[in-house]
Amino acid sequence: MGPHREELRTLVAVVTRLLGDANRLLAQAVDPMRIGVLRLVVARGPLRPLQIAEGLDLSPSAVIRQVCALEEDELVRLASGPGALRGSWLVVATARGHEELHELDQASADVLALVVDRWSGEDVRRLTTLLTRLGEDCLRFQRTAAARVQPSLAGPTGVRPTS
Repeated sequence: MGPHREELRTLVAVVTRLLGDANRLLAQAVDPMRIGVLRLVVARGPLRPLQIAEGLDLSPSAVIRQVCALEEDELVRLASGPGALRGSWLVVATARGHEELHELDQASADVLALVVDRWSGEDVRRLTTLLTRLGEDCLRFQRTAAARVQPSLAGPTGVRPTS
């Protein structure tokens, strides 16, 4: 038997609070949008700005601003895309961009070590396993079953509420 509704509500509240706290903490140290753009380019290789916008669910203009700032800091460089058509340039991470991301990840791990200093290695491994599973299940749901929730998110008129 699966979890009860109340257990799920509690999980939603905990995850929502944790994500909000993590985002606020990260935003104090770095610009999350900037790091998101850099992380995506490092992970997936050269990308067009539109691919970055789609991958991060950002507006193209927001991506262009971030790319310009990253280029100014020499964390990315721009390269001509195939055929060198207008707008076909690619964003490529530089060695310095790779280094900065590595240093940020190391600093994040150092901070997390302080947060969980009373946890056992088993506690950390268990949480990592469960969060990985939750992330995979969220992606699976997003890909295959999102249509099932659309009716329940609609208001009495059948129209989805806007935020």
